[in-house]
Amino acid sequence: MWSRQTCVLFDVPLNARDAAELRRRGRFGMLFARIASFFGWPKRLRDPEYLSALAAERPGDADVRAALALAYWKNGRLTEALDALRAAIDLLSGSAATGDEGRDRLDKLASLHLVLGAWLRAAGRNYEANAALQTAIQLSPDSRTAAGARRLL
Repeated sequence: MWSRQTCVLFDVPLNARDAAELRRRGRFGMLFARIASFFGWPKRLRDPEYLSALAAERPGDADVRAALALAYWKNGRLTEALDALRAAIDLLSGSAATGDEGRDRLDKLASLHLVLGAWLRAAGRNYEANAALQTAIQLSPDSRTAAGARRLL
């Protein structure tokens, strides 16, 4: 489950209804959907420069890196978006977790790989996109993330 600090950072209300929705949709998917829509975001969290400074302050925070990647993507800065997304993937890949926390981490990684594959596909880099989508499927084979990755393959 996402921490209260993460939810406050992204201005995601953490009440009982939202918590249930986060569990139902798959933790990272819901947060990333909210990031993607920019619904209710303060303007500064859409600014790549602000998020870049925040990422420098929080070097181990994969959520900030994912938000930075989306901000770059929305501003048409594909190279920076892919770099930030890969940095988020590297941060999550390097962390060790067990039990439910480990499962959440794998779900987040699968979601990030799905987004990476979709962005690479949109950029015409199909070989790299296929590798990222295959990784998403391997990380969480029975999830909606894997179903989305299969549709893109």
